[in-house]
Amino acid sequence: MLAMTRTTWGAWQRQHPATTTLALEQPANAETHFDYRPGIAERARAGVSFPVWQKSKALRRDTEIYALVAAGRAKAYPLAAVLKARVINDQFGTRAIVLVAEPQTGAVRVYARGDHRFTAGAGDRSLRERDGGLWRITEQALVPPASATGDAADEPTLARMPGHLAYWFGWYAFYPHTEIYGQDGE
Repeated sequence: MLAMTRTTWGAWQRQHPATTTLALEQPANAETHFDYRPGIAERARAGVSFPVWQKSKALRRDTEIYALVAAGRAKAYPLAAVLKARVINDQFGTRAIVLVAEPQTGAVRVYARGDHRFTAGAGDRSLRERDGGLWRITEQALVPPASATGDAADEPTLARMPGHLAYWFGWYAFYPHTEIYGQDGE
């Protein structure tokens, strides 16, 4: 599993202005009969249900979750709770992690946090540590504040971990023993 980010195109462009995209040629649209305009696929699927054999009522079937898997464990974070909290310091198995959300765009990222504990920083691109230092959020890692001399920070960067979005019914079908944030004593 790789780390992924779902966000808005505008937010992605502001943060990564050199991004290039694939532009489908018109004949491709004609051959597939797929309309690529935003929201069209969701409207076409309205009322469509995917059958699953393992079911759980721990969350509503269509609850969107941010999902993690590591070392044989799985954990689901209801997306609405993550977006509301914006920063969640948590434990996933033996690893201390921090989930960082951008409520305006719906983006969520998760990083290893070591012994650090974070709160929201100034804007969407930083986290504040207990000592007041501002860590920079990047796609690959959390970058520590520069040292007092302006040199590279003494702390190492904190790596991003893989995670992705899913619907509860689909996730549970593959990971029926998953932990659920907010329901397991957090």
